[in-house]
Amino acid sequence: MFLRLSRVIPLLALLSAMPAMTFAQYLQKLHDIDSTQDWGWNVFIQPDNNYFINGLSVGSASINRWSIFNLQVTSDGNTILHKNFFHFDTANLFCGPPGGMLKLSDGYISTFSKQTIYGSYSRSASGLIKYNFIGDTLFSKTYTDTSIYFDNMHCCAVVPSGGFVLGGARGLNTISNYPAFIVRTNDFADTLWTQTYQKYFTEWAVINNIIPLEDGRFVAGAMSTHVADAGPPGHINYYHNSPWFLLLDHNGNVVRDTIYTSLFLNGVNPCGTLYKDNSGGYIHIGNYDSVYHNDPDDVKSFPSYIAHLDTNFRITWITSFSYTNEAGRRQSIALHQLSDSSYLLFGDTYKDHLPFSSGWAARISRTGEIIWSNDYHSDNHNDSYFRGAAQRADGSLVIVGASYNDTLSTWHRLMDMWIVGIDSNGCETMSCALAAPPGLPQGDEVLLYPNPTSGSFTIACPDDGVAELYNMQGQHVAHYAVKKGNTEISLPKNLAAGVYVCRYVPANGGVPVVVRVVYEP
Repeated sequence: MFLRLSRVIPLLALLSAMPAMTFAQYLQKLHDIDSTQDWGWNVFIQPDNNYFINGLSVGSASINRWSIFNLQVTSDGNTILHKNFFHFDTANLFCGPPGGMLKLSDGYISTFSKQTIYGSYSRSASGLIKYNFIGDTLFSKTYTDTSIYFDNMHCCAVVPSGGFVLGGARGLNTISNYPAFIVRTNDFADTLWTQTYQKYFTEWAVINNIIPLEDGRFVAGAMSTHVADAGPPGHINYYHNSPWFLLLDHNGNVVRDTIYTSLFLNGVNPCGTLYKDNSGGYIHIGNYDSVYHNDPDDVKSFPSYIAHLDTNFRITWITSFSYTNEAGRRQSIALHQLSDSSYLLFGDTYKDHLPFSSGWAARISRTGEIIWSNDYHSDNHNDSYFRGAAQRADGSLVIVGASYNDTLSTWHRLMDMWIVGIDSNGCETMSCALAAPPGLPQGDEVLLYPNPTSGSFTIACPDDGVAELYNMQGQHVAHYAVKKGNTEISLPKNLAAGVYVCRYVPANGGVPVVVRVVYEP
């Protein structure tokens, strides 16, 4: 197996004065609605360009338990059009993990878990809920006898032949009875069959994603967990979560499975998360660490990664985001594939200094190169995170999550939904820029597209000048004369695929500009 590790390459993200790039100037909002604590979980673009958002809500004057909310927000982020709650007075409701909600032709579906209390024990029933486009509940179904089980549902998918398939975990009261759990339903969410799965009988497992195939089979991304000794000096026992990938027949029976026991996660996001890749194969995200690190709770121990798998679950490339004192440790929560088939990875960062966490997003090319990686943090907000994302027609992005603060009196229980708009370069404002590669100057007002490029691109610049192409080792590759406005540039023949730097020098003596170029022939 060929394993390629990529590191974060610093780059200068450049913006133009195109209207699409102004989107993020005004869309960064924190919503305090009905004095509730709202956690943004998923976001979708409606046909009228407004946003449909769902998530978790904790406590209000009329709702004293966890509930699921959905709301519509105008495209500028300023106005809430509708807000609906889905709740029970006798139970706590939880959404499936971020990314578990799906948009259908006639509304949305999402998994949920209904937690009830029996004496000193809690029981949870797994379920499916369907909304129309304005957020009204069309139906909900649960699949658990809570006198016996406590289940959690993590994902759902639409089956091409009709109906839905849901995945999660099923539990009893012993560790050996925590198998992964799948429910297959018809179009009305009525049960057709159920299956449970355990890689090792003494461990527990959970289904994180299910991908229905056109031939009636299913691919599932799962996590298999065991307790491990972190080794000397402390011999601390903690959970190791191994990515586990399964190919299932149309009745849910295992045809083939692969487990990676050398990639471990210790965090709130389950490992084994798997997405279908529009370019072929699958994309897997997670965090991994060293088993024998002296301190398994140290935030430096868990680099985030994104990996591409072929249809046999073999890793073809893997890219990691290592710990830095400034950025901290990134946590991969969910992934959204963009219109050019690149990947938007998002979640949060953890640091050992204030702010302890920030929203984090990164864009990765189809071959695993990091195009940009940014943290997002509002002033005076001590902790923030991202959980859902969507791409607008102009290429800009909107991301939702939550942000904490203990200084704003209008906030209830210190946290509320956060909605952030960024452009396709990951920037919130027209002046946004990341650090340039060492030894190269910084600047602005240049656009290069398409990027990634398959051999030629257009450079849009404010004046005549020259463009110099360098590889990431600083070696000169090519020289171009460019004109004010748009100039088309062809890359040299026989150029190796990879990441390059284009350095634009204006003829009027202005500030040079550096643009990172991803070449994918």
